[in-house]
Amino acid sequence: MDDGLTLKVIIAELALEQVKPSPGPQYAPGTPPPQKGPTVNVRLRRVYESPEPEDGVRVLVDRLWPRGLSKDAARVAEWPKAMTPSTELRRWYHAGEGSYEEFTRRYEAELAAPEAAELLDHVRELAHEGTVTLLTAAKTPEESHAAVLARLLG
Repeated sequence: MDDGLTLKVIIAELALEQVKPSPGPQYAPGTPPPQKGPTVNVRLRRVYESPEPEDGVRVLVDRLWPRGLSKDAARVAEWPKAMTPSTELRRWYHAGEGSYEEFTRRYEAELAAPEAAELLDHVRELAHEGTVTLLTAAKTPEESHAAVLARLLG
């Protein structure tokens, strides 16, 4: 190999060594890496499903009590009604007058009101302390106000 080509190969090898990804921070064996922030464990379930030990604090997030369900059977720990969608917004959405995206935007605006924001902060604190399960009677909780709350809490 001529000297010019050898020099080019050495320069290329040095350049490759400089762009190798870093293995990342190293931790002592058995030491977990530090967490990026406080963890929040929020579950989303229908209130009609049987309570489970993993539910933690069960929070009903509907404005109206679910039909045909006794308070004993529901085992609801908290019912922050001021954090639920207003009657007007709920009726508007259930009448099919708007999209889920528009409902979400309007609901988030309602949650900015002082009383709702205070309750949201309270539930967020509960979620930092342990599992919180948001309960709703909605047939599709993942497309309801409860999903909006779960996202905002997480």
